[in-house]
Amino acid sequence: MRSATASLFTCSLLLCSLTSLAATRYVALGGSNVAPYAAWATAATNIPIAVAGALDGDLILVSSGRYVVGTPGDESSGNGVTVTKALTLQSAFGPTLTVIDASGWHKRCVYLGNPGAVLRGFALEGGYARTNLGPQIFPVSCGGGVFCDGGGLVDQCIVTFCRAGWQGGNAFLNGGGELRNCLLQAGEAPESGGVFCSNGGAVVNCTVVDSWTQGTNLPGGVWLMNGGRLLNSIVFANSNNVGSTADVYTQGAGWQCDYSCVNAGLAGVGNISTNPFFDGRRLQRASPCRNAGTNLLWMADAADLDGSPRILEEIVDMGAYETPAFYYVAYNGGQRYPYTSWAMAATNIADALRAAIPQTTVLVSNGIYTEADTLVPGSNITLQSTAGAAATIIRGGLGRRCLDLRYAGTVVHGFTLTGATLTNAGDASGAGVRIAQGTLRECVVVSNTAGEAGGGISVENGLVQDCVIYGNAAPQFGGGIALAAGLVENSIIHNNRGGWAGGGLVLQGPGMVRSCLIVSNVTPADPVPVAGNQRIGGGAIFALSCGTLESCTIADNYSGNDAGGIYSIDFFGAGQTALLVNTILYGNVAASNAPNYAGGTLWFDHCCLQPAPAPTQDGGSNLTLNPLFAGGFQLTFASPCRDAGVTQTWMAGATDLAGNPRMTGASVDMGAYEFVPEPWLAAAPLVALLCWRRRPAWRAC
Repeated sequence: MRSATASLFTCSLLLCSLTSLAATRYVALGGSNVAPYAAWATAATNIPIAVAGALDGDLILVSSGRYVVGTPGDESSGNGVTVTKALTLQSAFGPTLTVIDASGWHKRCVYLGNPGAVLRGFALEGGYARTNLGPQIFPVSCGGGVFCDGGGLVDQCIVTFCRAGWQGGNAFLNGGGELRNCLLQAGEAPESGGVFCSNGGAVVNCTVVDSWTQGTNLPGGVWLMNGGRLLNSIVFANSNNVGSTADVYTQGAGWQCDYSCVNAGLAGVGNISTNPFFDGRRLQRASPCRNAGTNLLWMADAADLDGSPRILEEIVDMGAYETPAFYYVAYNGGQRYPYTSWAMAATNIADALRAAIPQTTVLVSNGIYTEADTLVPGSNITLQSTAGAAATIIRGGLGRRCLDLRYAGTVVHGFTLTGATLTNAGDASGAGVRIAQGTLRECVVVSNTAGEAGGGISVENGLVQDCVIYGNAAPQFGGGIALAAGLVENSIIHNNRGGWAGGGLVLQGPGMVRSCLIVSNVTPADPVPVAGNQRIGGGAIFALSCGTLESCTIADNYSGNDAGGIYSIDFFGAGQTALLVNTILYGNVAASNAPNYAGGTLWFDHCCLQPAPAPTQDGGSNLTLNPLFAGGFQLTFASPCRDAGVTQTWMAGATDLAGNPRMTGASVDMGAYEFVPEPWLAAAPLVALLCWRRRPAWRAC
């Protein structure tokens, strides 16, 4: 370490012998404007005076704000900012927060007149390069946003609505200079509203869009004349005076166009001619411009226009922005948009979800996240923890769900969802998470309270898979889950409380519950005011004459009225029933009648239950025997439920609740678990999540 430090110091001394010591100078709208502007407190209040006092090698760091260049009433042509030294003019907070504004005057935004000059991280807006009176001439009437004269680098800038009286509305490169990682949009000029390259210059990893030229059949996007290079760039949706697509035009010799998305027919390597499929100005994951550029040496430690690593995957994308596959959330993250690395990670989940584009994943580090509002992941977004549900917690609050899943392609994986309480009438179901569409996987939903139904989860149409739902409550139906349509599978629903009925869940539509363990739930069967204070029941399940339960185990639930297991009523009319297949319904308790089930709209097929169903409810092959549970409600070797179920098409390749193959014997077993010789070994990973005792809480009273 000492030798490396000494070497750097020696290099610095050698450099100082050739040039003056580089300094950092500051610009801020609220600075005190004291030369040499060597601190934020004494910062210059405008960019030109800081540039005028700077020397070669200096860094001029500009704080956020809108920096207006030009003087009211001054209609003379010129530059808002002129850089003729080998210095770096850089924003401190990027182009979305730092603007050089030349609107209203005949001024271009920036002129770079030194090969060593660097402009980085600004938005350039409203520049207009033109002569006030007389013909439009070079160079006065060229490059309304930026003019590079013989060199210079423009990096990570957004150039918008700049105009020129002649050529290059947004930018003009004269004999050199490079635009890199820039977005150039909505420029105007008689010849090339976007970029004009004359006798050199390079446009690298840029996006040039929506620019316009006044000339008929001339390019609105990029003009390469007698040289100039277009590389890794997207030039799209630019037009001319007759409204035709006019993206790139070449003239003379020496120009190059490679690995770019441009109009058809241009010579070069790796070019494509197709819709780039933007999401805003960034690329969709399905874009043909993803991973379609060519990697360059400077990219190793460089950033794109968003500040993300310039190469996120193995090959650079075309255009100004990389297309992320992942966004990151961590308490100790850098909170730097767009959160595409752990160093840039958002410190809250909501910001990362807002940044994420479809077909990407938001990865969340371990911690407890209390968000300001309900989290709503976008379409085709996966929200996933890195350390699993035990270590990654999303807390709701009063009137605030943990999650709201609205889109079919949304997946939430590996969180604990807790602490939500809903009271608003009309929107008070599904306190932990409401699922209109989407998937909830390997989550723990605990200690949430709804104002109506579905204390833990409300499923309108979606998938709940490999979850544990416990300790939730609802004053009406479904302390754990309110299920209308969709599927709940391979999940454990225990120790939930429903006030009127359905301590564990309520079936409100054609939804299906499959391979689930539903135990130790309770309903006090409170009087229902809207039904003349009638009392219902269903310690585990309340079914509105609908829904299906397949390969479930329903045991040790309690009702303060009828049916400790399942209670069904004829809600939708004749012919509607709740169907139970391959299910064990045993050992439930009711304070009044029918410990396991009650209601005439139930149909049993290959189930183990007591008492035997009436002929109008008997689908055949039902058992009325003790299922002989082992620990954790699995089956013993002697259980009559072994190989006693009916095989169904979904079982091929499926697993039971413990992760074992759904069929291990001559036929499928009844209940949530297949019998295995060592039942606890395979079941341990999921069953370890259970927090209930073999003697349920309601029996301890």
